[in-house]
Amino acid sequence: MARTVTQEQLPFSPRKHRAREIRWHPWGHHAFQLAQRADKPILLCLTAWWCEQCHQMDETSYSDQQVIDRIKNSFVPIRVDTDRRPDVNDRYTLGEWPTVALLAPTGELLTSAGHLPPEELAALLTQVAGWYETQAADLRQEIVDMEARRRQLLRYPFCPPDQPPPELLENVASMLEGLYDPLYGGFGDQPKFPYPDAVSFALRRSQAPGGERWAEIADRSLEAIATRLLDHVDGGFFRSAARRDWTQPHTEKLLEVNADLLSLYLDAYQATGKGDYRTVVERVLDFLNATLRNEDTPTFGESQSADSEYYQLAGRDREKVEQPDVDRTVIAEGNGKAAVAYLLAYRLPDHADHLRTATQLLDFLWTRMTDPQRGVARYWDGQPAGPYLLRDQLSVGTALAEAYDVTGDDRFLEKATILAEVILRDYTGVPGGFYDLRAEPDALGGLADRGWNLVENAQVARLMVRLAGFGGNGRYLEAARSALQLFAQDYSRFGALAGSYALALEEYLQGKT
Repeated sequence: MARTVTQEQLPFSPRKHRAREIRWHPWGHHAFQLAQRADKPILLCLTAWWCEQCHQMDETSYSDQQVIDRIKNSFVPIRVDTDRRPDVNDRYTLGEWPTVALLAPTGELLTSAGHLPPEELAALLTQVAGWYETQAADLRQEIVDMEARRRQLLRYPFCPPDQPPPELLENVASMLEGLYDPLYGGFGDQPKFPYPDAVSFALRRSQAPGGERWAEIADRSLEAIATRLLDHVDGGFFRSAARRDWTQPHTEKLLEVNADLLSLYLDAYQATGKGDYRTVVERVLDFLNATLRNEDTPTFGESQSADSEYYQLAGRDREKVEQPDVDRTVIAEGNGKAAVAYLLAYRLPDHADHLRTATQLLDFLWTRMTDPQRGVARYWDGQPAGPYLLRDQLSVGTALAEAYDVTGDDRFLEKATILAEVILRDYTGVPGGFYDLRAEPDALGGLADRGWNLVENAQVARLMVRLAGFGGNGRYLEAARSALQLFAQDYSRFGALAGSYALALEEYLQGKT
């Protein structure tokens, strides 16, 4: 059995370390006020509870006396868990965990680094502290100038109010086909991620006349992901692999990843009838039910920690070793995706219990974590907590729409519509698309800049098209158009993540006719 980790242990290494001796602050006004009163830079530690390198840095660099002393004397330390605060992570991460971001007292980024051994972290802290002591006045003026330039850029109307051109879908499809790895399956080089939306798009195209090439892409990718990322002993998918050939997996198991891949393999089984895909489905369901499912609420925990030593056992004597720890935090985004997956699983023979799992989960997300005026809170910590992010409105809203489609129960459609209206009111962007954050007048640091995310805008489009198809407000198709047009000339820089954009564009074009 996996050990459950209490909230007080998050997000530190579960093993012995001295990182707690550093007086870490949560992201908030108190920490920023301390930094500004003392005129000290901020050390922002972006960590993930499931991240093995984050654990190692706690046990080494943040346990080093020289590092501890330098932070105490020269910095205000803030520690952020990326699962609970993806909004902060998105604005400061290097795309890896841990990230060490050094900020001005008002939150502007000075410099950042990834995993650093003790001597390198100590040297970086000494360098930045010394530089800040001598250059603070010049920096303050530069920050004023940067703010003026930022506000000017935000007024630039980069989103033309046109319809996505008819040929756009084929252009996106061509790009995705070019990213396919014919040698090892999947998309892109290394590190290798499963990109379930890109595989789902290939699966859809494989069902159309002349879809032989897309069938090859879908089948090869599904086979590779199941062979290399599925834990064939304990079940569940690992998050990614370090190498192009899917070897050296990063052994953390995230609820969101497993829910998305469960939905993908359910679709693949329904489309092809292949027993191998049904086997994958059962292995993931077993993992979710046995490992991530919470006992005290009808919800799922966020993740099971990476532990390379445990997985090196390769099935030998595993019953004598405790499984990696489980974070029981209820994150709205991952649980919404889990509800969708269980609703899809309900359509399989002999799986009526999955409908109960999904509906009880949705009832919890709505009654405990949703304010009909503000939307869905990021996580549950005995009460709704964290920011109100677009991604959580989308995940729960999509699950509610799926529940209505499966059951025909109007209460699910009513709730999905409430969240759609929250999205239209609080997240609509200027001049188009949808922001990732609500506007907050006292937003700190990088959170003052609301951004546009391709995957989230694609999800907006898919939800709005679906609600329009249920006979919803005519504004929904217009909202979908705006979300898609925002990235009509910019999708290619997102690589295989544009699979979500392709799915949304295809559904929008079908929904218009």
